[in-house]
Parts: sequence; C-alpha cells; structure tokens
Amino acid sequence: MDELAPWYSCLVKAPWTPPPFVFGPVWTLLYILMTLSVWTIYRSNATTPQQKKAYSLYFTQLALNAAWTLLFFRLREVGLALVDLALLTGVLIYTNIYFFKLKRAAGWLLIPYTLWVGYALTLNVAIWILNR
Repeated sequence: MDELAPWYSCLVKAPWTPPPFVFGPVWTLLYILMTLSVWTIYRSNATTPQQKKAYSLYFTQLALNAAWTLLFFRLREVGLALVDLALLTGVLIYTNIYFFKLKRAAGWLLIPYTLWVGYALTLNVAIWILNR
C-alpha cells in the first residue's frame, strides 16, 4: 500500500474526508460486524432458500466491495470505482432490508457498514468531481 500513498495523497479530497488513520480501525470493526451479521443468518431458523438468497446477496456486496478497492487504488479508475460503489450501495441496502426480514439482529449489524458505504460514496463522488 506504500506505493499508493503518493497517488492518493496528491488527490484533491472533500473537506469531510477523515484522516488516513481512521480507515483501518473502522474497516476492522465493519468486517467484524459483517461477519457477525451473516453468522446470525447462518444460525437463524430461516429456510434454506431464504438463506441461499441471503448468502448470495452478502457475497455479491462483498465482491463489489473488493472490486472497488481494485478499481480505485490499483487501477486508479476513480469513475469506474464510483459506478461500482453506487452498485454496492444499492445491493447493500437491499441486503440490509433482506437481512432485517430474516433476522432483525442481522439487519442491525449491517447498519454501520451501510452508513459507512454511503459516506464513502460521498467521498468518491467528491474525488471524482475535484480531480477531473
């Protein structure tokens, strides 16, 4: 990640961008909550088709999350990363709603992640606009 520091630090960012040291702890907490959320679905009494849909949604949003990192940091495609993040936001909101229907606790555990991704979307939009 050190080779990314010069590129990322040279980008014009929104005034509401948090300092870099915030991202590690926040993402660690979010991944713990995401894991607990899907584990709650796994442990629930949901029927197999409901669980399969929940897993499908969960892993789709996880793939979109990983794709954003690749697009933004590795390929430095801020615009494509923004499209990916918009898709991630939509899939994540739907996942959150579906998890709430299956098990309320699973839905609540995804709320911080959903809010953070919405916040990240505003940061990505700002970077895209400010660095064109």
